[in-house]
Formats: sequence, C-alpha cells, structure tokens
Amino acid sequence: MNIVCLDMEGVLVPEIWIAFSEASGIPELRRTTRDEPDYDKLMTWRLGILKEHGLGLKEIQDTIAKIDPLPGAKAFLDELRATTQVIILSDTFEEFAKPLMEKLGWPTIFCNSLEVAENGEITGPVPEKGRQKGRSPFRDHGLVLSLDLHFRCRWTL
Repeated sequence: MNIVCLDMEGVLVPEIWIAFSEASGIPELRRTTRDEPDYDKLMTWRLGILKEHGLGLKEIQDTIAKIDPLPGAKAFLDELRATTQVIILSDTFEEFAKPLMEKLGWPTIFCNSLEVAENGEITGPVPEKGRQKGRSPFRDHGLVLSLDLHFRCRWTL
C-alpha cells in the first residue's frame, strides 16, 4: 500500500502566518520555519508579538476564514485520494487547520494543538509528553518519516 504525505502550508494552502502578517499589518509575523528552524524558538517569538499587540486566536481564525486553498489543491487531493491514502503532516495547529480541512474535503492531518486562555490569548502549543524542545512531534512518538525526491513516504516505527 502506498501513502502520500504532504505538508499543508505552501503546498495546499497559503502560509497562515504570512496571511496573518498581511492582515494585521505586522511584518515580523511573516517569519516561518524557513527563517527560524527551531520551532519552539519561533513559536515563543510569535506569541510574544501577538501578546504585544493584544492579538489572540480569534483574530488569527478570522484571517484563516478568508484563506482559500491554492488553485487546484482540492481537485488534486480528490484525485489522489481516489487512488491512494493521503496524510497531511504539518507544524500548524488544529485550531488553524480545521476550516482549511473543511475546504479541502476533510483529509487526514497530523498537526499540533494550542493552549488558549479563556480570554483567547494563545499561551503556547500543547506540550507533547516527552518531546524534546525543537524536535518534530512525530519523531518522539516513535514515527520517523523520510521523504525522497519522488515524494514517496517510508514509515519506520
């Protein structure tokens, strides 16, 4: 059996943080893991900017509601799912991904979750039990994914 694994942002939908940067007028939020590969460091930095500007989950979700999949993304996924299993692996958050997954026909996604205070402030990612800082949550759950240049996935458990 073949399984096709895809990233979400920049592959099926535009980058959420870049879209939010543009909507909020805060250019610093354009920074992604391409600019800062240490995910924990990047998220701590982003959360500081959100707090500084009094922004929370609602404001980000309002922006996400206006994001549409990239042209052809849903048709591509529909065609792919007709022939094989598809899993989206993303460093985004389920609170960000849900409306986008609906627009894409509810593909399977593995992603992070957020801790959100009652006032809507994002306090951080939900800590993964036993996860080392800066590492992919998938590796520490015993799942190692390797992708070759032909976009074939091999799982090692």
